[in-house]
Amino acid sequence: MADTRGWEWPALRTKILTRDNFQCALCTRNCGHASHQYVRGIAKCDKLDVDHRDGNKANNDERNLRSVCRSFNRGGKACG
Repeated sequence: MADTRGWEWPALRTKILTRDNFQCALCTRNCGHASHQYVRGIAKCDKLDVDHRDGNKANNDERNLRSVCRSFNRGGKACG
């Protein structure tokens, strides 16, 4: 499935992860400094995703976005 969020998504994702201090909004799990890095100013984290609270991927208002555990965001499984 193609990513339709646009070229600005990586920068917005970085902004939200940084705003949330690389912590899940649901369980407060931290991505950990060993797990994330910045590559050319873009955050790379293998444990967290940025979630659209309302489920609408076109609604990229920062108030609609939150950092969550990847397991929750991609499969609805419990955080942690």
